[in-house]
Amino acid sequence: MTPSIAAPSSTASPPEFGNFADVNIPRDRLWELQLNLIRSHAAGVGSPLGEAETRGLMLLRANVLAKGFSGIRLETLELLVAMLNRGVHPRGAITRLGRR
Repeated sequence: MTPSIAAPSSTASPPEFGNFADVNIPRDRLWELQLNLIRSHAAGVGSPLGEAETRGLMLLRANVLAKGFSGIRLETLELLVAMLNRGVHPRGAITRLGRR
């Protein structure tokens, strides 16, 4: 899958980029940028959280998303709530490489 853009380069603008939001990204490096963004969000440090903490964080996320300011699809929020109701939650720690 290749990122699609209209211009020969793109400016990083999502909030994940912070101070780099105005940095011009060459077209041939967009795929690398997207891969690194996914890796940075898949990183975890420290001991795994317990079930109560994990479920509490999922509930807090659902609460924030339910406020309607994120642009998330309703189906995604409903799935998160259904997972909570059925006792489905992630377990274990995710390393900085994105593996369990």
